[in-house]
Amino acid sequence: MAEDIKINEAQQVQDAAYVTVLLEDGSLGKIPRNDLIELIRENMPESNSEQKGLASPVTPKHYNYYQVDCKLSDLTQNGYYYIDDKIYRKDAPEGLTNYNLVVFNNGFVIQLLHDWHHCYFIRDCWGEWSEWRQISLS
Repeated sequence: MAEDIKINEAQQVQDAAYVTVLLEDGSLGKIPRNDLIELIRENMPESNSEQKGLASPVTPKHYNYYQVDCKLSDLTQNGYYYIDDKIYRKDAPEGLTNYNLVVFNNGFVIQLLHDWHHCYFIRDCWGEWSEWRQISLS
């Protein structure tokens, strides 16, 4: 029979197939590591502007806008957008050609724009869009 050890004397490890847990009746049990991860994910909220939590399990969407007529203000879904030089750009900063747009939306929309000349612009929408503001990284 195995020797009893105190829980605080157990060996520390970097990885394990199972994790020991304390059950409601006070006895010990074990749960597969992947099941524990899913249990934590189900019970911990996603991180947002009001609370800490886990990152969203949804991969940001990637969109290509080649020769499409839409305004940047129409692009409010979370994701990464590649915008080529043929898009209708009524609401884009002046003088840009091809660029990348990253959109964050949790009810408050932020658009971050980066062009091929390493110019960065940002704007937000809380009811209505703010003006584009250029960001200097130097």
